[in-house]
Amino acid sequence: TRRQADVYDVVLGTQKALIAAAKPGLNSAEWQVLSMRLIAEGLRDLGLMRGSTDALVETGAVRLFYPHGIGHLLGLDVHDGLGGKRRKLPNPTKVPVRFVARLEAGMAITAEPGIYFIAALLTSKAQRDKHKAHVDFAKAQSWLDFGGIRIEDDIVVQAKGAPLNLTDVPKERAAIEGLRAAVRG
Repeated sequence: TRRQADVYDVVLGTQKALIAAAKPGLNSAEWQVLSMRLIAEGLRDLGLMRGSTDALVETGAVRLFYPHGIGHLLGLDVHDGLGGKRRKLPNPTKVPVRFVARLEAGMAITAEPGIYFIAALLTSKAQRDKHKAHVDFAKAQSWLDFGGIRIEDDIVVQAKGAPLNLTDVPKERAAIEGLRAAVRG
């Protein structure tokens, strides 16, 4: 549908920007905030949110549609603890995040932005009262049948240049639509 295509484009654009930003020295909390800002801007462009990008992120309104983190480390364990060292950094942002580490060359991480339409969040009286200035709840509720979209790639941060993307699948909407059409015959 048009709505699915629009949301997919927001998520894919966000992911591309995040992968490009994944460089040694970047604090992952700042990476998370970048993802939230891009998702908030996309949702505002779709008419689901209103207000400044800063307000949408700092109030947590964007979390109604993007309730998860941008990613995590990959390693021996599913959520690797930085080689067991747990080199936890202070969070330089005002936004609570779970994954706070300085990206380093050779780190394998996921980049997985998404947008969801979750009834428990979008119909909650407490959430509606808290975020009524920033969310068009009537419009958002009309999208509850949508579900959501998340695009997850595994990348390796490089010392120089773009990260190595280990996920080799078609992601451009036209390529996916072409594959679907070929399957349908």
